[in-house]
Amino acid sequence: MLGGPGDDGDAGRQRRREGLGRIAGWLAAGLVWSIAVGAVFLALGVDLLAFVAGVGFLGVAIVTAAQNPLKDMVAGIMIVADDHIAPGDRVRIDDLEGTVERIDLRATHLRAEDGTPWFVFNSSIDRIAVLKRREGPAPPD
Repeated sequence: MLGGPGDDGDAGRQRRREGLGRIAGWLAAGLVWSIAVGAVFLALGVDLLAFVAGVGFLGVAIVTAAQNPLKDMVAGIMIVADDHIAPGDRVRIDDLEGTVERIDLRATHLRAEDGTPWFVFNSSIDRIAVLKRREGPAPPD
């Protein structure tokens, strides 16, 4: 194995690039929005130091209340970055078996053979068995 465990060549690298590209896009959009909001507040004459301090305090309260969604997001980033699974793969996640339709920051979307859609929160995934890797280009989002 040239690339080490879990490396399936060009297809695996392409999947990682696509997944990490989506994550980078989300982070860039968040940064742009933050700068835009700061510019608007400066134009309105709002004291940004006081605003940031207040937002920091509010942020602690929100993060404390939003622990599960944050766990899902971190787990989603790790699933994409580590290339555990990708859209089109046939997998077994815990006791569910199906084809991965989509992986987003909060959940992995599977479709069972009988057509049943499954929505699995990323932080609740304990075990993943990749039964068959998809071949070819990534399916459209």
